[in-house]
Amino acid sequence: MAPSPSLSPLPYPPGVGPPGKGKFSPSGSVQSFPGNTIICHLPPPSESRWHSRLLKLNARLSAFLEPDASLEESASNFDDPKSPQQQAPLYALLPPSSYHITLFEGVCTHVSNPAYWPPSSSLPSSCFPSSHHLDPLAPSSSPAFPPPLPLMTSHFSSLLRRDAAALGPLALLSSPPRKNNSENKGGSSNNAVAIPMRIISPSVSDVCIALHVSPSFPPNAGLHLGPNRGGDGDEDEDEDEDEHDYDPAEAPLRKLRNHLSGILSLRQPGHEKYAFHLSLAYFIRWPTNEEREAIEFIIQECIDGINGNAKPESNPGGGRMGVDGFVDSGAAVGPKGKGEEAGKNGDEVTETGVEHFGRPEFCEFEDMFEFKRLFYLGD
Repeated sequence: MAPSPSLSPLPYPPGVGPPGKGKFSPSGSVQSFPGNTIICHLPPPSESRWHSRLLKLNARLSAFLEPDASLEESASNFDDPKSPQQQAPLYALLPPSSYHITLFEGVCTHVSNPAYWPPSSSLPSSCFPSSHHLDPLAPSSSPAFPPPLPLMTSHFSSLLRRDAAALGPLALLSSPPRKNNSENKGGSSNNAVAIPMRIISPSVSDVCIALHVSPSFPPNAGLHLGPNRGGDGDEDEDEDEDEHDYDPAEAPLRKLRNHLSGILSLRQPGHEKYAFHLSLAYFIRWPTNEEREAIEFIIQECIDGINGNAKPESNPGGGRMGVDGFVDSGAAVGPKGKGEEAGKNGDEVTETGVEHFGRPEFCEFEDMFEFKRLFYLGD
């Protein structure tokens, strides 16, 4: 099989590297890559439409991997471009407990590019080690960079909590409320927020395997945020600069992203073109074109099942539907992306394939396997 031409001069995909440089090692082990972020966890099984099918997808992707006996050799030869990269595992699966959709990326300790951090001029002195400010030889015009992550997380927390009154209207998003509002550790909260998301397609890049998702707000959904009282003190700009490039259903979350950017004084490269996704795995070696196509096929089967779109197998003696069992025997089959059922008063709409996520969470993480909630936006 021919190797993927994308970035092939590099020995490993961008998410792989030695400690401090990659989210995963060349052998596929998760590594420390601490940071903070604003996400929506996948709802727990009792509240989720996707959960059981994503577990089956995780199992199928796990079965797709072939065992390897040369991982230690692969890891030891990381700096050798001629190392037997094909002997490394194809990808490292993320645990289902970590599944989430990122709404706004924060900062990571091992990403030192200033473009991915707030400008130093917008940060208070509390974000920098006290030893620097007490050192008479340290130039005041060039504070240590990047600031320690715990101090940045504390700073972001302060800004987000200070803006809680403005972020509170997240609860007014016009979408179907959850029927089960019990508090849980794995996902959503005991709040009435419901952010509807629909899976659009497989997303198999050179970095990771993911589901491309998109908000699915009704046309009259609104997100009325208060004035931006962010770190730079500017008023909420809420520019509509990128609205013309997106489906109107995404407008509430695009507006939220712009608002958060103002609050945190953080606008990373690609902010306007950010694609919502749910990551399933990170590539450890470059996928071949054939491997990429096979993975896309596996994921598409799952998406078809979630969207009520899969065709039953021709198997007279069995009740299984779908080539890999992604569709339950009693699942309703309907047009892709449709199947809306209005409630009695037309005020509660259930859409086939739509998952309703709870209120966004400000989280910290040590690696890609767990994202610990600090608080919900608006609290």
